[in-house]
Amino acid sequence: VSRTVRAAVVGYVVVVLLFAGFDAAHAILTSIPIENLSLAALYARAAAEAVAPFINHVSPTYGVTSGARVMNGDPAGMALAIMQTIVLCLAMVALATVIARKRGIGR
Repeated sequence: VSRTVRAAVVGYVVVVLLFAGFDAAHAILTSIPIENLSLAALYARAAAEAVAPFINHVSPTYGVTSGARVMNGDPAGMALAIMQTIVLCLAMVALATVIARKRGIGR
């Protein structure tokens, strides 16, 4: 059991780091003026802009950046980020419960 728990924790940390990397890259690409971007960076920015709304719904790091949105005058964005974080947490707990029951792990 300890191997599977360790693998699950390492896997979760890797996923969180990937989402954090995406958030950082997206923030950097959107902060640079379009005139200063190369062609590859323009394509990367367009791709990041296209997938960001979908990534933000499942990203555990999206709620961390919600403070910046409130500082910029978007309290509705903060409320949405909090609700998304709570829903994501509940979904992960439900998924963990289902997987534990399928594996035969009791209370």
